Amino acid sequence: MSSEKYLGYVTKEGIAATIMASITANYLVLFVLALGADNFTIGLVVALPALVSAIVLLPAAYVVEINNRRKMCYITAFLSRVIWIPVAIVPYLITNSIPVLMVSIAISALFSAFVSIAWASLVSDIVHEEIRGRYFGLRSKLCAIASLATVIVAGIILAIFPNTFGFLIVFLAAGIAGVLSAYYFFRFPNIEQIKKKIEIMPMLRDRRFLIFIIAVFVLQFGVSFSAPFLNVYLIKYLSGTYAWVSVIIFVSGISTIAVQKKWGDISDIIGHKYVVAITSVFIAIIPLGYVFATSPEFLIPVNIMSGIVWAGFNLAVFNYLLEISERKIVSSALFWTISSLAIFAAPMIGGYMIDMPQLTFMNNYQLVFIISWLIRLVGAFMFIFLIEDIKYMTATRYISRELFAESFQSLEKHLHFGLLKEYTKKVGKKITDEIEKTAKKGV
Repeated sequence: MSSEKYLGYVTKEGIAATIMASITANYLVLFVLALGADNFTIGLVVALPALVSAIVLLPAAYVVEINNRRKMCYITAFLSRVIWIPVAIVPYLITNSIPVLMVSIAISALFSAFVSIAWASLVSDIVHEEIRGRYFGLRSKLCAIASLATVIVAGIILAIFPNTFGFLIVFLAAGIAGVLSAYYFFRFPNIEQIKKKIEIMPMLRDRRFLIFIIAVFVLQFGVSFSAPFLNVYLIKYLSGTYAWVSVIIFVSGISTIAVQKKWGDISDIIGHKYVVAITSVFIAIIPLGYVFATSPEFLIPVNIMSGIVWAGFNLAVFNYLLEISERKIVSSALFWTISSLAIFAAPMIGGYMIDMPQLTFMNNYQLVFIISWLIRLVGAFMFIFLIEDIKYMTATRYISRELFAESFQSLEKHLHFGLLKEYTKKVGKKITDEIEKTAKKGV
């Protein structure tokens, strides 16, 4: 029932939710770091929502299956997102605010589990299968633009107010954007669903689905093993600043915007599974860029590639999940449960390893990044194993020609790669100087 009006609401909801997520995902770790957290605590902050999700998702699927999906969406979305407003204020009310912050994040994750399941099921009925690639490609591009704008504004705010006041402003904005996204859920159509019994074992007997969710777990474990510590490493070891964090996110976001619509077209033409398999190989390489980086500037091309491949993977993996299962609610619950288990376990192990005495000739951050690369590579090979025909290399060549060549030409045209490094150096220095000036004034 893909009417333009309802597709518009789905898009607006996505943009508002992206504004919230761009702040909470990119700056939460830096927030708790500013509050005095160590690496293990950082890992725990990242892992706790995933643990809650892993526990709640399957029961949430049962609740969504027997209730009104639209109502579940807007009620639980409001409850999960409004809580970011008190999260912003807590450090001003309580001296040791990290435990309260963690409880708030866990409550948000509890209700978010219901949102995820209800959203996936409802949107799969709103958006026709034949236009999913193109539609979600366009929606993702608009969301990427919103994310980029959010990161730039948040980075400027944190540069001007490098203390906790800056975080107060950006997390208040995150809460307001989250509440707005809940409003758009209220405007979704109320589509009746066929009630089905929640059965997990029949899905796990499906070889294709089983390999898929195991591959998702392995790749997500590898990603979460290092991802929470990338920006911490940038600041501690590469002499980066909050401004540089924003610059890195900026170039990744620009890359995503440049290719997002193209990924949708490619997925519709060659199939979602090929896009998932090919992009996962490049995702595996990303942490190696941090291992060999000697300055923040080195991370610019790494994150350009990251923006390109993650845009394709995130689009295709969701569409492939919908493609291989008729039981959307159960499959979505299993998918996010598996992902949540990985997101829960990996950051705590990674954070624990980083806080240990130096284990090798390299620092522990670099060791964690190398382990992350190896785990991601195993997940990528499992996705490739899903492809049982000879089209993989053909698909790879098609993507290389249609996406990477055209995308880099587009990026070069709009960003002038020859000037990008020099420009970002100037931006980073300018904002860093501004931070030092405001700090001297006692702001």
